[in-house]
Amino acid sequence: MYKVAILGSTGYVGEELVRLLYQHPDVKITHLSSHSYQSEPYSKVVTPELLATTKVIDLGADFRTKGL
Repeated sequence: MYKVAILGSTGYVGEELVRLLYQHPDVKITHLSSHSYQSEPYSKVVTPELLATTKVIDLGADFRTKGL
């Protein structure tokens, strides 16, 4: 079972990803977020504990890091 968090889940691509992953038997969506967190630091939205136990799919540009 894969645990996933989706950042940028309210846009078109995010909604489609949620729809597709919700139907997948080996995936459990554990966290969803959107632009409502744009002023929050990345470490507050995605904690080290979350990163250690969850696959994170970042669909938003809010938390892009330089060089990626």
